[in-house]
Amino acid sequence: MVSIEIHGEIEKAIHCHCSMCRKAHGAQFASFGLVKSTSFVTSSKGEIGRYASSASVTRTFCKTCGSNIQWIDHGSDYNKGWVSFSLGLLEGTVCLRLRS
Repeated sequence: MVSIEIHGEIEKAIHCHCSMCRKAHGAQFASFGLVKSTSFVTSSKGEIGRYASSASVTRTFCKTCGSNIQWIDHGSDYNKGWVSFSLGLLEGTVCLRLRS
């Protein structure tokens, strides 16, 4: 099973309503957090699956439980140095201001 750790602040939190996020999460939207790539740590890297959901986007998931982990846009300069991850992975109480 994959686990994540975040060492630092979650810079942004968003709900994405695009058709690919709705399909990947099986819901009306997907909630993602954005952190600096140096702040995002995963364990059990061999358990992380990847698939190209479009020409420029790769999504990652846990091969054991199927949980969505990341959304990676290879075509955007905006994402260089940043990681967009599924907020559903966080445990405990998290207080964030979401942007739709």
